[in-house]
Amino acid sequence: MPVRDRKYRKGDCGDCGKERKLPAKGLCSPCYNRSRRKADPAYAARCAERSKKWRSENRERVNFLNKRSRDNNPEAQKIRNRRYILKQYGLTEDDYVELCEKQSYRCAVCSVHANDINCSLSVDHNHDTGKVRGLLCRKCNQGIGLLQDSPDILRLALNYLERG
Repeated sequence: MPVRDRKYRKGDCGDCGKERKLPAKGLCSPCYNRSRRKADPAYAARCAERSKKWRSENRERVNFLNKRSRDNNPEAQKIRNRRYILKQYGLTEDDYVELCEKQSYRCAVCSVHANDINCSLSVDHNHDTGKVRGLLCRKCNQGIGLLQDSPDILRLALNYLERG
């Protein structure tokens, strides 16, 4: 039996505003499906389970698509990475900018400016409490990490350097 070629009307989606085919309720397919998942938790759970199953069965395809997306838009990847990191520390993008401004976009240890190191400042936190201490350049953040966040080890290292 031949597949019927459906004729959808074209127009601007009522949600995203993009000009697309509008199969249902004046919405494009992605917007319609999103609104349906939002309105029906059981449908959302079925979609999530189906998606999870497909991703596990098509690991190579998923990896290829993810890599292509990262390669095609490196700026978006940087934004996603930063949001992921900030979320781990309970920070928003605005919180991060506020910390940067408070520190004048400089490392809290060595005072190097973020523009001079050609990357964003790292979020430094107490590993025991999870509390954010400030923003550091990559070198200072790694140095403190390699010294196990220990003031005692840092003092020993300082004494060693001063003897030398």
